[in-house]
Amino acid sequence: VLLLASGRSGVAADTEVAAKFQDALNAVTRKLAYKIVDDGEGVTHIVRLAISGLETNADARTLAKSIGNSPLCKTAWSSADPNWGRILAAAGKAGIPFNPAKVTVRIGEHLVFEYGTRSANYNETLCHQTMSAREFTIAVDFGLGEGSSDFLTCDLTHEYVSINADYST
Repeated sequence: VLLLASGRSGVAADTEVAAKFQDALNAVTRKLAYKIVDDGEGVTHIVRLAISGLETNADARTLAKSIGNSPLCKTAWSSADPNWGRILAAAGKAGIPFNPAKVTVRIGEHLVFEYGTRSANYNETLCHQTMSAREFTIAVDFGLGEGSSDFLTCDLTHEYVSINADYST
């Protein structure tokens, strides 16, 4: 998608009009992003990552991308495996320092990891049920600041591998 504005028209939008335009543009781009992820080859799960508690939004985005693009995380999601260890490992390779003793991980409403260890309330069956839905959210709070990022990704399935292994370009 390419959106250009040269300013040559001379029309100046007031703050209220500009805010309404920005809200509408955000709604359209969110829908397009969702459709791109949803239309992926072999996708069975859409995963929303809610990353928070970083020093900057840029740090949060870096961690979100590392988790959201991790083949190990994506394959766990395809089988609804609530493997919080893969999430932390993917975060760890991003190059943004964090202390696991400050981190919490939720799958849907279920706290699975808190402050350096598996949550005392961890229930694998409930987490698996949550992750069996077409869409679910994983929230990771790193406990370091106000930086955050929302990231949309999907699982990596056997079907994806088959689709992309069965032809040559």
